[in-house]
Amino acid sequence: MARPTTAQANTNLQTTNAIGQGQQNQANQLQNTLIPGYTNLMNTGYLSPQDQEAATQNTMGATTAPFSTADFEAKNRASATNNASDLTANEDQLAMEEGQAAGGSAANLQQQQMANQLQGMYGLGQEQQGAQGEAESMYGLAPSTLNAETNAQAQTTSWLNSLLGAAGTAAGGYLK
Repeated sequence: MARPTTAQANTNLQTTNAIGQGQQNQANQLQNTLIPGYTNLMNTGYLSPQDQEAATQNTMGATTAPFSTADFEAKNRASATNNASDLTANEDQLAMEEGQAAGGSAANLQQQQMANQLQGMYGLGQEQQGAQGEAESMYGLAPSTLNAETNAQAQTTSWLNSLLGAAGTAAGGYLK
């Protein structure tokens, strides 16, 4: 079986580096797309200010809507019966319950935002680790390429030494 030569080792190295460069270019394109989103997610908890506004509006709207309906019904009942004696107490109770529900929803939104920020930090960290791992695995002299080049050089040196040794021995025989 023929041993690899330095030229073969260099060809393998060039191929490996070309593949690595292609993967690095793809990773850079992906990172240019993902990093701004992860950074915004890390800083604000949302991908965009519109997402934050939508989450707030949806959550708080869904939380407070039933109380608006209940207040409307209490006013209608007082108006229909011409008896507003319990309207103030009803409104006070509804306002207190609405405040408690809105506070709970706001706390949940804050927890969600913090979880999103952690996901943004995690995403950025994973992007960095992935890019570094790709670059380290593909660039430079991989162990197999190093071994092939070293073996090829050792063979060349060994062959040359054998040739010179044989020539020296032959010359020594003639020189006597």
